[in-house]
Amino acid sequence: HMLVGTVPLPDERSLDLAAKRGVIVGDHHFNLLGLDTFRWPTGVPYSFGRSKEVLDWMWKANINAQKKREMIWSVGYRGLNDHPFWYDDPGYNTDKERGALMTMAIGNQSALLDKMVGGNTKQITFFWDEASSLYYKGDLKFPKGVTLIWTDDGSGHVVAPDKVIPGAGLYYHVAMYSSEANQLTEGIHPTLISGSISHMAKKKATSYIILNISDLRPVLMTTWWVAKLVWDMAGRAVNGVLPPTWEQPEATQCFQEWSLLQYGKSGNIGSLVAEWWANYFKIGYLRKIGENFFPTWINNMVNDVVIFDNVDAAVETADKRACTKLFDAAAQALVSELMLNATKLENQVPLDRKSFFQFHSTVQIATQKAGLFGMLNVCSAVKAVQKKNMTAAKHYVSVAMAEFEALFVERRKVEQNPRWNALWIGDHLAGFQRTAQNLFRFSQYLENKQEVTPMGSLENWYYHFYDYQCDRTKQFPLFYDSKSSADFIVKVTCSSHSSGPCYDKPYGGSFIKEAVLNMTTAGGYSSLPGVTIHYTINGTNPTSSSPEFDPSKPPVLTKEATVKAALFDKTGTMKFPNVPAATLWLVTKKPEPPPNHLGGQYGGKCPQGNH
Repeated sequence: HMLVGTVPLPDERSLDLAAKRGVIVGDHHFNLLGLDTFRWPTGVPYSFGRSKEVLDWMWKANINAQKKREMIWSVGYRGLNDHPFWYDDPGYNTDKERGALMTMAIGNQSALLDKMVGGNTKQITFFWDEASSLYYKGDLKFPKGVTLIWTDDGSGHVVAPDKVIPGAGLYYHVAMYSSEANQLTEGIHPTLISGSISHMAKKKATSYIILNISDLRPVLMTTWWVAKLVWDMAGRAVNGVLPPTWEQPEATQCFQEWSLLQYGKSGNIGSLVAEWWANYFKIGYLRKIGENFFPTWINNMVNDVVIFDNVDAAVETADKRACTKLFDAAAQALVSELMLNATKLENQVPLDRKSFFQFHSTVQIATQKAGLFGMLNVCSAVKAVQKKNMTAAKHYVSVAMAEFEALFVERRKVEQNPRWNALWIGDHLAGFQRTAQNLFRFSQYLENKQEVTPMGSLENWYYHFYDYQCDRTKQFPLFYDSKSSADFIVKVTCSSHSSGPCYDKPYGGSFIKEAVLNMTTAGGYSSLPGVTIHYTINGTNPTSSSPEFDPSKPPVLTKEATVKAALFDKTGTMKFPNVPAATLWLVTKKPEPPPNHLGGQYGGKCPQGNH
């Protein structure tokens, strides 16, 4: 069973390929019946209570598009994003009113499935957020044949475990995009995983286990661990019941079996890597947060200072949220030690597994290290700004930037192996590169406030997700076809003359003297008659009056710039104007860190009272 993509349309090629290979296709807890409400057309009413015929038509269209596949159908009624329906359909103010309308909508969906697909459809509903609370209160009811799927909280903890009923299922995360979860690193403790799955088995709630693997490759170990546990339990269970002698596996078993599987027994390397992972999961803060936490709060502090001119708010965030005792000296020492040990182990693993170890271990701890020490130094920087000590503030920001550059150095080592193509695509969501860009802006602010261009808002989740998936259409063309507006987004890249390399990463590279720009679209639409690409190099959104891109005479940059480009038709209208213009950020000179702070030092002390 597979949920393919985050906000897919029901006719995307990736879904057909999955079905063709025998995979049962399913839908997210916000893509109910496959309806992508993230792309709901402007001006069309969204209300089952007031415009039932519109949703009926949409649901029927999505059922028709998918009914030839083997499906597990998700039913429910939610809003135009990952939130309750009443955010977009106000007027239902009590739990009883909300539960009653959801009950009617789900009943309608179930009846449509029975009529259009047949009476033996597999139907589930996710107890994500509002659905569970309304159900527990008795205000939400489900038709017969709909399996209830309990969920975790996005961090591996089953929500309301005492309320689990026999016959239910589990929706579980080993990674998740959110402001504080893990997206680019292993973050869910194997003992927590085995405990959660064991609990569901003891409750006889094993109809389904639906695993959210996000981008998969960063969380290979915990994904494997879940699959192994479920498979082993299924083999041991009798009539769905585990024998009394069955014992919950411990994390040590996970680390040992995984490491031996990946690296073998030669030279005791499997045991050494297992020990490394055991120490990795001793990082105390991993029990509470994932690496997404760091970009979230670094950017909050930087934006409070740079954009909103509210240093006091940034300092309050530092004291109460970002730099607390959760990130104490013990955590800092352990992360630094793990980084050092990972670089040593790189030279001990078998040569054919070295790039895998670099990707799955070295870069993961480098991500933790950049985030942790970067955040601690930003905390010190905003406090220095509050005290008008700009020299100290510049120092702390430069140290933070050096931490992020050290991460990008480790990433570039792995990228030399072509098998890791698009490995860091998840960073579009997690935002380490975007944070490095913001740190650079912070350094500019400390030099001259007038020269800083604020970063754009990332509040619109739909386009944030969608832009993220657009990159996949380019990296994995076999799986994604040309049926959506992803193909109208302009891809901006750069190349260089003989003067040296050119990078289109926010921070972590530079070009010397000049860089040549190229602009294309995934679907080839830029080559159609009457269709043109217009661009700007000052960070503003392009219009039809902006310079037109001519591939025979590509523009050449000789200084740092923020390039934006978009596609226009022959009438001068931007295609899909709600899709953000493509952006390429270039720097001409890579900021140099101060001496003695390369390699992961925290340039200051933990805030007093928060050790």
